Order: sequence, then structure tokens, then C-alpha cells
Amino acid sequence: MSYFEFLMVLAGLVVAIAMTEIVSGWGRLLRTTVDVQWDWLHFGWGLCLLMLSLQYWVGMWPYHQINFEYLGQVSFLVLPTLFFVSAAYALTPEIPTQGRINCGSFI
Repeated sequence: MSYFEFLMVLAGLVVAIAMTEIVSGWGRLLRTTVDVQWDWLHFGWGLCLLMLSLQYWVGMWPYHQINFEYLGQVSFLVLPTLFFVSAAYALTPEIPTQGRINCGSFI
């Protein structure tokens, strides 16, 4: 296994965490007992983030031909994956135990 393949596995795990957070947030919104006011913009941003993270991960594979020797070279590939995780956690709301949640109010 090359150094790049090892880092792609790590980047894939990080991207999978971001995708899981978005999809599980949708599942929590569907199963909650509180009143949910749906917003298509929230759903659109989540779907866009899912597609962008998938496209980013697949788009990194052509770099396998480059010989990575230094950590600085790899950081330009690995650090943007952390953006997807932070954006996914920012997009996914916390579900209150009572009351009402507005999906468009936290964007």
C-alpha cells in the first residue's frame, strides 16, 4: 500500500463521517416528536454538501501518480476534508426535546 493510498483511506473515513452526520441529521429530523418546520434550502445545502464531498473524494484519486514525500504536500489534500466535517456539523441541527424546530433558522 502506497503512502497516498493510506492517506486516501483516512480521507475517506473523514468524508464518510461528514456524510453520515448529514444523513443521520435528516433521520433525526424525521423521527423527532417535536414540530419541525421544513426548509428546502436546508435540504438543498445538505444534498449539495453530500455531492461535493463525494465528488471531492473521487476527484483526489488522479493524484495517485504523484510521489508524495513531505507532509506539506499531503496537507493540501487532507485539510479540505476537515472542511466537510465542520460544515456537516454546522448544518446539522440539535433536536430539542420539546417545542418547535425551524430548519431554516440556523443557516
